[in-house]
Amino acid sequence: MTRMTESLPAPRSASPPLTTREKRTARDRLVATLRGDLIGPSHGDAEELPERPDKRYLMSMLFPRNATAAPVVEEEETSAPDAGAGGSNEDEATDGFEAPTDLLFQRLPASVGFSFAVPAGHPFSVEIRAGAGTYRKRVTVQEGAASGVPPQRGGSQRRRASWVRSGLFHPASGQEERVDILSTGAVRRGAFGGWAQIHVSTRSGPEDSWIVTVSLVNERTVTDENGRYDPEDCLYQVSLEAVPSVAVLPWPSPERLTVDPEEDELALQYRDRPALAVGHGCAADWSPTGNGRTRIRVEFLPSIEVAPVTTRIRDLDERASRALSLQRLQSEAVAVDDLLGHLRALVEAYAAWRRGLDAVPTDDHPPEARTRILDRIDDGLRRMRDGCDLLARDADALRCFRLANRAMLVQMAYSGRVKSAERGGRPAVGRVDPDDAMHAAYEWRPFQLAFLLLVLRSMWEEGDPFRDVVDLIWFPTGGGKTEAYLAAAAFDMLRRRLRDPGRGGGTAVIMRYTLRLLTQQQFQRAGHLICALESLRMQDERSLGGEPFSLGLWIGSGNAPNALSDAAEKFDRLIRQRPGPVRNPFILLRCPACGSPVISPTRQTDGDEDVGIRCTPAAFEFFCLEPRCEFHRSIPVQIVDEALYRAPPTMLLATLDKFAMMAWKENAGRFFGAGTRNAPPSLVIQDELHLISGPLGTVAGGYEAAIDAVIAHRGGRPKVIASTATIRRSADQALGLFAKEAAVFPPAGLTAGETFFSRPDPDVPGRLYLGAMAQGHTPTFSNVLASASLLTAVPRLGLSDAVDDSWWTLVVYHNSRRELGRSLTLARDDIPSRIAALHPPGTSGARALRRVQELSANVKGEDIPNVIEEVSAGKGTPRAIDYLGCTNMLSVGVDIDRLGLMMVLGQPKTASEYIQATSRVGRDGTRLPGVVLALYSPTKPRDRSHYENFRPFHDALYRFVEPTSVTPFALPARERVFHAAMISAIRMGTALSGNADAARFSTADPQVRALADRLYERMRRADPTERRGIDSKAAEVERWWETRLAQNLRYAMPPQAMNFPVLIKQFGEQAHPEARETLQSMRHVDVGVRVWIRGARPSDAPSGGNPPTLRPWGGAARRRNGT
Repeated sequence: MTRMTESLPAPRSASPPLTTREKRTARDRLVATLRGDLIGPSHGDAEELPERPDKRYLMSMLFPRNATAAPVVEEEETSAPDAGAGGSNEDEATDGFEAPTDLLFQRLPASVGFSFAVPAGHPFSVEIRAGAGTYRKRVTVQEGAASGVPPQRGGSQRRRASWVRSGLFHPASGQEERVDILSTGAVRRGAFGGWAQIHVSTRSGPEDSWIVTVSLVNERTVTDENGRYDPEDCLYQVSLEAVPSVAVLPWPSPERLTVDPEEDELALQYRDRPALAVGHGCAADWSPTGNGRTRIRVEFLPSIEVAPVTTRIRDLDERASRALSLQRLQSEAVAVDDLLGHLRALVEAYAAWRRGLDAVPTDDHPPEARTRILDRIDDGLRRMRDGCDLLARDADALRCFRLANRAMLVQMAYSGRVKSAERGGRPAVGRVDPDDAMHAAYEWRPFQLAFLLLVLRSMWEEGDPFRDVVDLIWFPTGGGKTEAYLAAAAFDMLRRRLRDPGRGGGTAVIMRYTLRLLTQQQFQRAGHLICALESLRMQDERSLGGEPFSLGLWIGSGNAPNALSDAAEKFDRLIRQRPGPVRNPFILLRCPACGSPVISPTRQTDGDEDVGIRCTPAAFEFFCLEPRCEFHRSIPVQIVDEALYRAPPTMLLATLDKFAMMAWKENAGRFFGAGTRNAPPSLVIQDELHLISGPLGTVAGGYEAAIDAVIAHRGGRPKVIASTATIRRSADQALGLFAKEAAVFPPAGLTAGETFFSRPDPDVPGRLYLGAMAQGHTPTFSNVLASASLLTAVPRLGLSDAVDDSWWTLVVYHNSRRELGRSLTLARDDIPSRIAALHPPGTSGARALRRVQELSANVKGEDIPNVIEEVSAGKGTPRAIDYLGCTNMLSVGVDIDRLGLMMVLGQPKTASEYIQATSRVGRDGTRLPGVVLALYSPTKPRDRSHYENFRPFHDALYRFVEPTSVTPFALPARERVFHAAMISAIRMGTALSGNADAARFSTADPQVRALADRLYERMRRADPTERRGIDSKAAEVERWWETRLAQNLRYAMPPQAMNFPVLIKQFGEQAHPEARETLQSMRHVDVGVRVWIRGARPSDAPSGGNPPTLRPWGGAARRRNGT
């Protein structure tokens, strides 16, 4: 092999990397700056503000009693338009949208406090301290000539108002006031000279406890009949803390109404993270005082650091450590005994850790929960040992294992080349020599190699009992799940070529994703692996066959062309006819092996020159523009559906909902071996399993049964691997979707976060979560205040460009596209205006928002890769983005190392989405740590609850992940999907694939009968409780199809035709009433309809006595289940 010199990433700066201490210091300064901006005082205890303090600060205010929000809405509401985009399940358009009118009838908070629990029946005392600030309006008269201000009409004087702060303390001495509690009841004490009161309320609680609530109340009262308050009557920068003289008990948890074994396990694992208090109108925080007592305090900007996860294993011996080297694992020069000895050493290190768990005490928790946790670890340990034994006894399996590791090493080298090219480095080209010393640093994370050992036998031997188990990789976001299942995919693709060369071609692996952005991001990673495998094949065609390893992307037409003619038209219109540099609309932006752009950025002419795409109405192909690259002749990647059907790819990447087209398209059967000698797919990979739940999961379950039945009918028994970072009740989900049991890896230990293969690393700065909830502000104004503070805090820190690049792009996460549209408008208008008012040009906080970008379903699929590249551009480059507005498209699959600062507008619908979204920042441990500000709404009960329980929630994030649910064979799902699943199976698995073949259906046909029975049995396994319903529906669908039989019956209406009877039609289609409405996408499960309302309000009644006309109301409503 020719040795090539790899290029290194282009350096961002000559500055040395930051130390851990420097990272923490920078973050502390950022938080202090935000606290000054959002709470105050921003300019010292005696500051003088040029504007009202209630408009300067976001929170930590107590208003006088009876103050209402109506005047606030009148003062603050702007003309920022709603961006009423249509919705999709990818991000709902209106759910959770907050209007300023939600505040109209609310009173502004006059009190704040917290509650905690203590043992009941014993007198105790509470030491309390409180503080606040007040602002007095000062009006000064300035002479126009002296001040440089032009004199006002009628005189030379100008009045200037300012607000001057003074502090209040209780007790005035600065000591703590002692309140004795003898029994339940209430105690009140005056504070701040009668301006406020401190209330201490004690009541009986559950489990022999007393619940104590300490609160601070502003005693001033609004006299204005409209509820308008005087800013001088407000308390600002409120503080309140209490130290009880007795032990504080864990906050009582809600009583569970059902038996949940998983909840018992979670309680055991999180036993060392009790919640000690909850806030009221604020968050609560606590800390030990040093004398065995606990100090509890009000916190308006709570902060919790979630420690990063490290995959470094403590005290791992040298033999086990050597097993992690990809170079050693792939090398034929390493003796077999040495290789197996290293692998077994890693497994035995895991066994030693498992034995140590026997000594961990968990006496206060059910022993059954402990037993279940340990049993799962034991099962994983046995399977890893089985993998080692397989390699020891089967030389072919060992060879396949080594080749898979070689492919993964080359894949990592290719990935490094592409990243270097993206950062401006010179592309490295040529074949990778895996034995070169420059690749010695490539290592597995221990759990990745352990997972490969775990699944080896179930992939190598179809008769292995774990072949029918869904192996679920459960690891925190950013931990390396993708590489783990890509290694398994490499092993399986190589296995087919080595063991069954006659049938090992065609589509071997189906990888499915739920979101198009995730699919396209993983498409880039999979491209590295496929090119690596193809490079190995070109060196050893005798063993690996003449058919190239290839990658196919099967997604919607909005992202990739369905037909070659469509691709040719797009190529002519967007590339060939345009001179100079152009955007690449065909998803693959760079060569996966060397990183050379597919379209040269220095292109000057029109036509095909400097374009790495060959495109005609009959063919579509990528090639590398670099003549020295291995793939200069052809890159083994295809994105056009028509070309994929002609030559099924070795690995098929698809969006989950694309499989709904199986009922509509005859050619999709090619992926399952139809019309070829190839075996059906042998490995199915489902990433982000937690997203396949609810309506999407329910619909997907029906199609999954069809896929499984077709593969089994063609003689296959596919292995299923899934991955997620956030899931509950995975066993139920695996059963509903795949009709299989599930095994989670790595199995959790007895302490949350501890799995032997991973553990929290408190020595490294982790992601810092901050919470804020506006008081007395509209949603729009709150957004402006918080965004302006985050955007200007970074330049005020005075860090170098290379350092503060991590915080330069503010990522703002929204729960709907409507909220996103409003924020984008603010980012282009109100936020820059606020920044200019607070930080004029020339000051340290001055900043212009030159690039505002969005990442949502509003972005065309073909533009997504270009947007990702723009987001990756660092500070100081022309493409650097200042403000990135996004929706849940960001929450999975976006891996951009430089992102480090995020604001979340409102609590997302699920804890899983919150974890996934916020994990997009702070992923690179060499950069500044990630910072997330969650901006909650006081009008949304769920937001308020998360704010008031900020510390308990963030201390145990993964504990609060909601259980997922799929019911694919319940009655509504059967009505929607059953016939489509049956038609899909028949078209993909029998000779009745053509559109006209619908007329040849017969239950007496042995092939049809066998496949249909296999499909029904597969459905019954997924949900045994619906057996009767499944059997009834099966008979009904068969009768329906047979009664429709006619010579000219078609599955669906052919293009340009209207005169055929058909089985299926689109939802909402009026023609062919006898046909059944059938999905073309699993994502759009609802149909928008217009709603007309008869009648009118009395004020709308026409004067002439004519009846009112029909009027559309609300724009649209949702028609559920197609009815």
